[in-house]
Amino acid sequence: MLNLLKNTPYKKYVENISSLKPMEGNKEDAHPAIHIVGYPREDLTKDEWKIYDLIAKRTIACFYDPMIRESFSAKIKIKDEIFKLSGSKTINKGWYLVYNFPKYEEININLKKGEKVKIKKIILSKKETQPPKRYTIAGIIKELEKRKLGTKATRAEIIDKLIKRGYVKEENGSLIVTDLGLNVIETLKKYCPEVIDEKLTGKMEEKLEKIQNKKLKKSDVLKEAEEHLKTVLEEFKKNEIQIGKYLSERLYNNNSNKYISSSKTCPKCGSLLVVKNGKFGKFYGCSNYPNCNYTESIPVGKCPKCSSPLYIKEGKYGKFIACSNYPICKYTEKLRNEGKNEKDKGNSSC
Repeated sequence: MLNLLKNTPYKKYVENISSLKPMEGNKEDAHPAIHIVGYPREDLTKDEWKIYDLIAKRTIACFYDPMIRESFSAKIKIKDEIFKLSGSKTINKGWYLVYNFPKYEEININLKKGEKVKIKKIILSKKETQPPKRYTIAGIIKELEKRKLGTKATRAEIIDKLIKRGYVKEENGSLIVTDLGLNVIETLKKYCPEVIDEKLTGKMEEKLEKIQNKKLKKSDVLKEAEEHLKTVLEEFKKNEIQIGKYLSERLYNNNSNKYISSSKTCPKCGSLLVVKNGKFGKFYGCSNYPNCNYTESIPVGKCPKCSSPLYIKEGKYGKFIACSNYPICKYTEKLRNEGKNEKDKGNSSC
């Protein structure tokens, strides 16, 4: 494979390879390598070339020696105050000669124990504590791994679902909680905190791992999980109306009356449905719009003829109420908007 790069811009790197045995990472976390299979013969776009160059250099760097860096720290006493100083420098660049990511700062300080230093200048600065940086996708996956939530195969998928369902959004490389996500969490905390208890999830992940290592029986874990989830879901079902109402009020107040939440979920993507205003009046729309454009009419009553839901529709003479069982049932009502919302009933039959 590397012979294919000998007559390319990578020639200088290939010729400096001393061993054809690549460096190996942690076997436990190993995955199939992405590597080059030759030099491109066709023209690549700027972005395509960047990706190829990155993979090619990474491939070659695997055959280089390790990079060696030296770190050091010092404590300097000025009167009764201790000041700390730290730095690092590269001793042997190794693979960094080829694949120079990430960027390292070279701070070389030549100090000896007991050496006296001269103070050139003292600067007093006033600062306030800064909030922690927002999570990136890579950062939140690392945090999930640290807390033992999810698995290697599911963590990225979990984040993707949160974004698609409108609970978080990605902005300038960072993840930001949306009003919907924040209010859903606050509502669940109030009515059924066990649903979002990470300890519960963590314990389940731990038990699944023990099943894999044959330390627990699958049947025992499934029975315990079923009983516990049944209790949690029964509590959720009992408070379903209060949950929907509370969440609706929070979203309505926090979004300047832009939309109101419902307790219904989208049949296409599983996100929450919200009440929106359209030319035919109010309707259910997916909170994951524009990623999901599912909509659903809101019934305004039951048909007196066949008990099917009645919906507001619009015809050439304006808005009217019609039976959803049309054309089997042709019942309609006229809508008047003179401030009284009066209805003129039609005389259609089923």
